[in-house]
Amino acid sequence: LLALAFALGLPAPPEILAPSAIELDPVLADIFLGESRTHVDSVRQFLANCAESSGSCEVTAELIRAFHTLHGSANMAGVLPVAELSGAAEALLRLNQEQGRGIDALAVSVLQATSDAIEQCLDIINRPGGEAPEWQALLSDLAGLGRPDEEEVVELAGVSSGVPVEDGPK
Repeated sequence: LLALAFALGLPAPPEILAPSAIELDPVLADIFLGESRTHVDSVRQFLANCAESSGSCEVTAELIRAFHTLHGSANMAGVLPVAELSGAAEALLRLNQEQGRGIDALAVSVLQATSDAIEQCLDIINRPGGEAPEWQALLSDLAGLGRPDEEEVVELAGVSSGVPVEDGPK
């Protein structure tokens, strides 16, 4: 778009020069935000409880459902960062559940960063001048947690915790 505007001698569209808030119909935004915040609160409560316990936490159907619903509603509303992040988190949690693995301290840290990024995206909906957080690196982090077969310290792009990854089932 910027190249086309330049070629035609037109000024660049303002959304190219300065990122703006995610724009939604006001009625859709109210519904989406209300529902999404409820699910983010559920995720935060689970992660807080998990962080307080020692060892690994069992993946619950409620946690998966929260990310699943966030993913679906964000897709329908066209809020790409929330859809992508919640979809990746859901996929990780389903994989862990299917393999009988819980989530460890590293996974809790990445999921907390994911819920923070989702909340930051929700905060800029229909707010002029709002900028989406850097969220793409978290997608790699979430995908990397789905492959815990190596005994090494994982340096994740979005979260650097220095927590060793446990061996997965052999």
